[in-house]
Amino acid sequence: MRKIILIFTVLLSLTAVAQPDNGKMPPGNGAGRKNAKAFNPENVAQFNIIMHTDNNIPNKLKAGLEQQNNSLTDTKTRGFFNDVWQSLRANASTASTTTISGLASTGAMFIAELFRSKKSDWTKLVQRENKFTKELFMLQDVNDFYSDISTQGALDPSFMTFDGFECIQMRGEKMVLKLSCHLKTDSLSLMRIIRHSKFELELDELYFNPEICDLPNDSTQQFSEREKFSFENRQNLNLRIDADLTSSWINQAIQVYNDQLLGQFYVQVPINKEDLNSEGVFYYKKGSDDNKKDVDIIGESFVVPRSYMGFLDGNGNYVDGWGTGQYKMTLRIKETCNITPEFEANWKTDWKHRKKQRTRPLQKMWQNIVQTWDNNKQQWITSIIEAPATYVMKDIGLIVEQQKSGGLGGASGKSGGVGAMGGSIQKGGDGKTPQKGVMPGM
Repeated sequence: MRKIILIFTVLLSLTAVAQPDNGKMPPGNGAGRKNAKAFNPENVAQFNIIMHTDNNIPNKLKAGLEQQNNSLTDTKTRGFFNDVWQSLRANASTASTTTISGLASTGAMFIAELFRSKKSDWTKLVQRENKFTKELFMLQDVNDFYSDISTQGALDPSFMTFDGFECIQMRGEKMVLKLSCHLKTDSLSLMRIIRHSKFELELDELYFNPEICDLPNDSTQQFSEREKFSFENRQNLNLRIDADLTSSWINQAIQVYNDQLLGQFYVQVPINKEDLNSEGVFYYKKGSDDNKKDVDIIGESFVVPRSYMGFLDGNGNYVDGWGTGQYKMTLRIKETCNITPEFEANWKTDWKHRKKQRTRPLQKMWQNIVQTWDNNKQQWITSIIEAPATYVMKDIGLIVEQQKSGGLGGASGKSGGVGAMGGSIQKGGDGKTPQKGVMPGM
């Protein structure tokens, strides 16, 4: 049975979204109330990254592993190491929230001297709006590539449970993007893991709604006020999602390797109007007869090396051991397009419309990143939320309970009095050493 563990949520996973009443501002006092606009959920960026695990993968690898190894780990030693590992996991559960926050610009660059010229400036402006890139990352290595430690070596694939990932982008209740892929487990792919320590992924599902995508990327407008994407004005829409898998480990010679790139994957698909279904959405599902285009995920990665961890066993003998393989996955979403000849020919009308908005400043976005350990579900969760600086935390319903060690404080932002999660990384008495039970940050 396939088990899904939510590891990285760029979402309001620790929050509750306040639902507006007929577009009116939700009740409540907060800094920046005079300048704040009515809350619109579509203006809040939400991203989910779900890391999949499958406990059946070790069974699939077992037959091949028996051909490579003459024996498995001694039962008594395995039990000792398992006790050590469970103890480490129990200690990790006491870690408090690590959080960073601040204001960040988003979208295309603001156009200086916007009205100095005509056609050339309009062209430069539109070209900038035809590109959007978003990077999603983890604060620290918290994932386990394997479910248990090993006494066989750093690249022992035993207990490998990594089974791909999923990326979801939402705006309010509307889904913008969904990408889901899993580990290839056919016989050739499994033998590639055993013989070459490399694995591949297969694409299961891809969903993309052009109407509410991030193009055109106009940073002078909140999303709900932007011009919506249309194939009448834009063409050659292209979606690309890149995933980089990195890891840090220490080997038996006490050599430390930090943030080493192990593999890269990408999905790239041109999206045309004729590729959309009746709902105006591009949708691909593996094995479906309704697919209008073949899509695949390209790339490969080495399995995650286990860190060396020698111990004395229950009999006082020193035993070599290797950990469960921590790793990070960074995703980049890139959307690009071009303008249509009809839109370019009608540029003067669009230019006049933009001139009316020339006094608009660059929209500021406040961003909050928080990483916590969910002891009930036994998982690390990283949550990222981005919202216009004219909103306050109470508008969005951002609620995070204070943790015992360190915890979260309320800090007022500079732009519009935005409430942001403060506290940052808790320090020890010397101002440098993290307090006990507090995971170090970036």
